[in-house]
Amino acid sequence: MVATIRRAYFSGPSTLAAARAVAQDQEMTYSVSFADLQEQDVAVERGEVPTEGIADFLSGAFGDVAAAARDQGVPLSGPPFARYVPDESGTFRISAGFPVRGGLSATGRVHPERLPGGRVAHTVHAGPYEALGAAYEAATSYALDNGFEIDGDPWEVYLDGPGTPVPRTEVFVPCTRRAAGRGRPGP
Repeated sequence: MVATIRRAYFSGPSTLAAARAVAQDQEMTYSVSFADLQEQDVAVERGEVPTEGIADFLSGAFGDVAAAARDQGVPLSGPPFARYVPDESGTFRISAGFPVRGGLSATGRVHPERLPGGRVAHTVHAGPYEALGAAYEAATSYALDNGFEIDGDPWEVYLDGPGTPVPRTEVFVPCTRRAAGRGRPGP
């Protein structure tokens, strides 16, 4: 189900109806708000991963990034995160890692990057990862309904580990003010 929802989200506003239907089935409600973020230094491992391999990839990437940061004496400065960008073959290009304080040099599969600054619509999902698509839909709809358009790839921050009975995941959707005269894109 998560793959279907994420594909609906990433395919653009015209396919949000599919994600909206799943969100309604989940009967979840979200408190969504805007925030203005500063750019953030991060260390990531990148990969192209089929849906069924996401959990294994994330586990390995988080371990690799934490080890590289430790080996270089670079402190982690926040919880793990991941950005998902689907491709046409049904796999995801994933960047997964941690925010870091200070410069980290590329080593092995671990690379420095920056999460973008600027306006985001964000919300916290509490529950199974398979239902995260409803949080993406809520944040996206909130931005569109309030005069913004989506401007970049979203990401999710894992506030709790996968062994937590009700894990919390924060979803961030970058957005910018829609130009005057442009209406909200259709569902």
